[in-house]
Amino acid sequence: MSQELIKTLSEYKVRLVISLYPNWKHEKNRIHKYLLKNKILHAFLVYKEQFCKLLTFDYHEDELQKYCIAKSPTLEKGILYICPISAYISKLNKRFEFEFPSGEGIDIYSNDITAESICEFVNSPIKLCKNCCPHEMSVYKWQCNYKSYVKGEDWIISKEDKTVIDFNSKRLKAYAKEYKRERLIYRLKKMLSI
Repeated sequence: MSQELIKTLSEYKVRLVISLYPNWKHEKNRIHKYLLKNKILHAFLVYKEQFCKLLTFDYHEDELQKYCIAKSPTLEKGILYICPISAYISKLNKRFEFEFPSGEGIDIYSNDITAESICEFVNSPIKLCKNCCPHEMSVYKWQCNYKSYVKGEDWIISKEDKTVIDFNSKRLKAYAKEYKRERLIYRLKKMLSI
């Protein structure tokens, strides 16, 4: 991190929320010490040991948006997105020549931005939501793969792995419960640190 970024994060009390994937487990203590030393607020989410395919080339109804388990506002290069998928979909499009809707974020440096416009944006579906299907997600054990072996279909729900998940299924409830727990812990820590 640049000294300017460190100073800004510390000065404005920006909290970094870090997802810990298996390849990062051994780095947690080093990252924690570095952030503490630089007085940067931070939180680590629970270890991620699963990869979920959520994207499909088929469209679905907006009604399913209320079941979104991926919604977590994400800031990337000054643009706020409603979730990590929308923040990085352009990279997936470029790598595999997909044509998913992209660029649906708001510029945080805009003079027209308000708290109300941010809340409205992050709580409304975007075009990409029609390609995101948490009700049909496929869950896999997290593993690293070599770049040369990665295929576009590794990211897309296919007919072979499409198992429609009942909204009352134990797996979806457990995943949603873990997600909600992570978000609640983050919010409580944020409230307590104010």
